Amino acid sequence: YFENIQYKEEFLEDWIDETFDLFNMTELKRNNKMRLLKAIKARYAVVTAWNDNRLVGIGTVISDGVMYASIFDLVVHPEFQKNGVGKKIMEKLMESVPGTSVHLTSTFGNEEFYKKLGFKKHKTAMAKYTYKSEYLES
Repeated sequence: YFENIQYKEEFLEDWIDETFDLFNMTELKRNNKMRLLKAIKARYAVVTAWNDNRLVGIGTVISDGVMYASIFDLVVHPEFQKNGVGKKIMEKLMESVPGTSVHLTSTFGNEEFYKKLGFKKHKTAMAKYTYKSEYLES
């Protein structure tokens, strides 16, 4: 079942409907399909995971390709979580930005997943969002 996963280091516009649906099966819900498409197309690297012709995971990175990178939007279909799909996507994303300092914001409850991949808490990380978020301190 999970050994049939194929990984692609690309994103085609035709995949946006499946991608939008996948996001909305998780806590990374999105409300604007075209905005999501525009964001994904602007990313430095995208890795998708497929079970036959079904999209089951996606991860993206924003980077200058030299010094800094930020992992955004690692999403795995709930049926495929905790089976190595997210780990493999992360490995491929990290391979796309060798030698850079990589930042990410974990969703609540997934901190241990990232720790196992070698990430550590950043003592001085700050963020400014254009919307209210439970991830920001008051």
